[in-house]
Formats: sequence, structure tokens, C-alpha cells
Amino acid sequence: MELRETRAGPIALGLAESVLWKGGEVSYCDDNGGDSSSAKHGGDSQIPADACFACAYGLWVQVDSFVEAAYFRRTEVEDELWVGTTEVLLVCDYDLETLCADDFAPAKLVNVKHVCSSPRQGDQSTACLRLLGSHLRAQVGFAWPECFLVAGIVDRPSFENLVAQIKQEIDETEHQARLLGDAPILAAAQDLGCSPQPTGRSSTGWYMSCPGRNHVVFLDAKSNTFTCPWCKRKGGVEELKAFVQERRSRWAKTTPDEN
Repeated sequence: MELRETRAGPIALGLAESVLWKGGEVSYCDDNGGDSSSAKHGGDSQIPADACFACAYGLWVQVDSFVEAAYFRRTEVEDELWVGTTEVLLVCDYDLETLCADDFAPAKLVNVKHVCSSPRQGDQSTACLRLLGSHLRAQVGFAWPECFLVAGIVDRPSFENLVAQIKQEIDETEHQARLLGDAPILAAAQDLGCSPQPTGRSSTGWYMSCPGRNHVVFLDAKSNTFTCPWCKRKGGVEELKAFVQERRSRWAKTTPDEN
């Protein structure tokens, strides 16, 4: 468990902000639209027969470490990364001393998804690691790679170096964001008791919990604006104050009086 470091924020954070990591030539597969690989690969129900085992690792999500296995597929024109889980979801339920690649054979995987792809480039190991890095970055704020389990194309040193690189990127981005910590929108959120925090994904991006809800509100320290995609609200400083007061008022009305 050498990699253990919980960096996952509220579950909704990674899902809503994953677009911020999209860039370069890596194409992400979005279940809600975007690159619909389910149409290309028959529903994403199983690992393609010509895919190679990349590695297995544990992802810390809120309360525990969940197992994920990655597979790399190379076609004549494209490199792809597929992931899946097993019926035994938690790392703690495995015997780590005897764990091997056969435990993550395609036939044993469920919740299989084609998560990202890019034009075919470089050798297999480099391309696989690049796509794996893109996948792990897209989950920052939702899940954090806390431990390496089984090697395939990607070995333990390469995986741990990749995670260290992602951590450094996040730290640098958070540092840049904190330089804007006195922005009016952040000051307002702080005065409202919402405890804003850098997302680690953008040099101007911050987030706070949406009052009374299990999701987050995004703040931009440069434009001094906020957005709550779930409540479908956005605006500036004054709109944020009104929004928080409204949410708290509704929450108070729906919370039973303990007295």
C-alpha cells in the first residue's frame, strides 16, 4: 500500500470536472455523450479479445479501496484503454501475496468500459502508460490510485512514477490556485462558511459543497463566478450569496427538528 494518499474529494467532483483534463490527442469516452464507444464496440460489455493486460491497482473512493484492472488494445490506427472491476470489489478482500494477472482475466471482469483512446503512437509500453495516465488524471477528485496490485504491460515502478507525476501536477496546480485565494468569489464563499478548496485541476478552479446536497459547486477565482451544474445555477458574488441562502433555507425546511 505504498501509494496510499487520499486525494479524492466529493464524489461528484471528478465526474463533473473530468472535461478539464481532456486535451492533446487523447479522446475520452463519455457515457453521457461525447465519444460514444458503446456504438463502436458493441456496448462495452467485455474486454476485446485482442487486448493485453496492462495492470491492476486499487482506487481509493471515499471510504475504501476498490480494485480496477486495465487492458490495452492496439489497432492499425488507434490505441485504446479499457478498464473493469471484479465481483470482489475491495482490495482488502484479496490475498495480495497470491494475486496474479489470472485473477483479472477478461472473463472475470464486470463493469467493463472503454475509457480513452488516441492515435497509434510509439511502442506499446509507452502508449499504454500514456493512456493510463490520462485515465487516472480524469478521476482526480473522485478516485485516487492508492496501491499497485499486479503488473502486466505496466510494472510497479512505472505505475508509481506515474502517480508521483500526477501528484506533483496537482500540487503545482493547487499552488497556482491559492495565489488567487483572495478573489471576491472565494472570500464570499469563505464568509458563508462554505470552506472552498482548490480542485487541483485548474489554476483558477475551486469547489465547495452545495448546502444540503451531495454534490459540489464550482468556483472560478479569475472570473469570480460560480456554477452548480446539478442545481442549474450560476452567477457572480451576489448570486452566490443568494444561492447559498436559498439552499440553506430549503434544507432547514426539509430537516426534521431534533427538539
